[in-house]
Formats: sequence, structure tokens, C-alpha cells
Amino acid sequence: MTDKACTPTIRTICEQYVTQCLMGGSTDDRCLAHWWVSHWGATPVENLTHIEILDLAQLLRRQGKKETTLTHYLRLFRKACAWAVVSGLLVHDTCIGIPLPKDRPLLMRILTEEEESRLGML
Repeated sequence: MTDKACTPTIRTICEQYVTQCLMGGSTDDRCLAHWWVSHWGATPVENLTHIEILDLAQLLRRQGKKETTLTHYLRLFRKACAWAVVSGLLVHDTCIGIPLPKDRPLLMRILTEEEESRLGML
């Protein structure tokens, strides 16, 4: 896979993953894959670093998406890369070790006396 012509791109990996592994996939899977393809389809996958993959995914956050949405996009790309290794399209999985973002729980706060008394009345 050292030949540039044979190096799989994000487009190749995502499209083949959805059509072959997911048998066409759900609408959500196709939308997630389409986002990767439309933004970075021509990018070769094998040379991507973890930082580059996370930077690509951070565009979603800059577009105002929540971390749960970012998790869905990263999860699809991680699964597509893992499938590509098993299928022989990639030599190594460039996504190994990339953590999925976690939702931050809401901060706990102390109730005021007025709030406590209103809760006691319920």
C-alpha cells in the first residue's frame, strides 16, 4: 500500500464500509459517512494522525454540534477504519486509541433555602 494510487482515501473507506459491511446502512450511517466524504473524501487514510482525525472531527464542534453528535461521527469513522483493516484495504487502523468524547454531566449546585422550601411543599 505504499503506492499513492493504491492508498485508500476517506471516500473509499466510508463508502465501501456503508455499502459492503452495513449493506447500505441506515439513513444515519449514510449521513455520517457522507459528512466525512464531503469534507475530506480525497484525504488518504493511512497517513492520518490521531491529532488530524480529531481536528477533522472538531469542525463539528465549531459548527455548534454537541459532543454526542461528535461521538457518532467519530464512532462511524473508527468502525470504518477497523473494517478496512479486516478487509485488507488498510495495513493498520489509524483510529486505534482515539477516545470518544464523553458527555459532561451537568454541574450539581446547592439549592437556596427558598428552592428547598418550594420542593418541600410539593
